[in-house]
Amino acid sequence: MLKEFILAIIFGSLIGFGASSAIVTINQKKSPVSVSSPTSIPTPISSTANLTSTPTLSIETPKNESFVSTANITLKGNSPGNSFILVSTAKDSYQATADNSGSFSLDLSLSLGANILKIKSISPDNSENNLELLVTYSTAKLE
Repeated sequence: MLKEFILAIIFGSLIGFGASSAIVTINQKKSPVSVSSPTSIPTPISSTANLTSTPTLSIETPKNESFVSTANITLKGNSPGNSFILVSTAKDSYQATADNSGSFSLDLSLSLGANILKIKSISPDNSENNLELLVTYSTAKLE
């Protein structure tokens, strides 16, 4: 009985090593690594080039990882002007539109405990900015 058990382990190991070697060999043949030399030298950006950064999404209130004592809060922030703002919580979704300067304000209702707010802004040129905030709603009195 012990002899058959040891033979089964040896044959199983050989079959496993053979199968894994075959898979590695096949994967290496599918994606050959080729080294190519650059055909052109990159040109540096001139100092007179107009470099503008895309405005990002930022939240003024509430701050990330903040504690609040009321279920209803107002989310205030900035994004690219005229962006569509979408906020998702575990139980609800909210939407708003930023004004021309990018400011927005949105009233939200939180669940008791930790709330992850997933905030997305989609600008008129379809560029997206994403942000997550953790806001904890608690009725416990902290001393």
